[in-house]
Amino acid sequence: MNETLFLHELRRVFKENNVDLNETDIMYYGKAFMIISSLLHDKLSVSEIFEAYDYLSDLVLGNKPQFAAFVPKNERIRVQMRAMEELPQTAGRLTREEKEVFAFCVYYSTCVQIFDEKTQTVMSALVDFKSTDHILKQYRAEKEDRPDFFRTGTYENRPITSEYGFSVDQPIRLSSIRASYAYLDSLYYGDAKVHYSRIGSCTNAYGETVDQYKVSVEEGRFLRTKNKEWVFYINPYAYESLDKAPNGFAKECGQYTILTKNTYKNTVLKEAQIVSMEEFIDNVKILINILGYKVLVPVPKANDETIYLYCKGSGASAKGFVSAGGFTVLEGSTVSNHTVPSLETKGKSYYNLRNALIKDGTISDRVFTRDYEFKAPSAASAVILGHTSSGNVDWKTADGTKLKDL
Repeated sequence: MNETLFLHELRRVFKENNVDLNETDIMYYGKAFMIISSLLHDKLSVSEIFEAYDYLSDLVLGNKPQFAAFVPKNERIRVQMRAMEELPQTAGRLTREEKEVFAFCVYYSTCVQIFDEKTQTVMSALVDFKSTDHILKQYRAEKEDRPDFFRTGTYENRPITSEYGFSVDQPIRLSSIRASYAYLDSLYYGDAKVHYSRIGSCTNAYGETVDQYKVSVEEGRFLRTKNKEWVFYINPYAYESLDKAPNGFAKECGQYTILTKNTYKNTVLKEAQIVSMEEFIDNVKILINILGYKVLVPVPKANDETIYLYCKGSGASAKGFVSAGGFTVLEGSTVSNHTVPSLETKGKSYYNLRNALIKDGTISDRVFTRDYEFKAPSAASAVILGHTSSGNVDWKTADGTKLKDL
């Protein structure tokens, strides 16, 4: 098909799919799709190329959570190749190399940005689709520089044993997203079929991206539990190279509750967007610290020179140390089993703080579930003892020396 007929057909496809582009963009896509068609040896029609490209570009940008919860940078080629095994436009029609080249074209035009010296602007690499030879050169260079982008691997699935698969830190380790669905499809409980749905993804203690699946069994029956549903944790990238997923920068500090409509820490960003966001975050850190908020300051940790202090009484037993922001009480410390009536009136701020810590789970069943930094030793001792207190007197070393005497 010559260029004129190809562009005419592409315009028709865009119109049928309600894609509104200006003439310049149509020419860019037209050139790119013609090159893709040539690299695929004209096996796909213009419509099929568009449909496959539209799906795959959404996939690498993280807009297809039903197939992949999060697509790391060096997984963008392989995850497309897996998807092409199932897409009706490509399944069984392309060789492995053709799928690889097609996946590279989608990745290159969607995720890569180049600097245009003529306009002095950063542009999508879509404008770099100049010829078949040029794209092949880019593809071969990328494959040579980053072989892990293109490496594939397989692994024999393992059965669930003990806590394997029921803990985020002990996920079921498979070789692909497709293997995840195949594994879940194979699960039965007696004669009852297991049903599942993906509910998100997270990063575990080992830096692995783990998908979460809610699993249920008909008639309320379920393997190992009486509950009607449970959560399986699956790492679909366990046997291939994987970049560590980005962690949230504020949640780990434990200073404030983060309230957002959607808290999704595995958002996929383009390289230029990542640079901009990192600069933005640095500016936010500076501004928030200037305003006096410690939302981005991690809870202090003890070191070899730390002097531990203890506060006991009214059924309470706590351990902590003086820290830069006040006084840090350690995880495992216990608070009193009651508060005196006068705390609600004479020490209302401490009374409210104690209730707030119970409400957000920092204190559970009278025990601190994590380290917590108070603004002052007296605030810490008042919350722990359940009555107003002088922290300089009630916090003592193991040999009985008061804080004020140190």
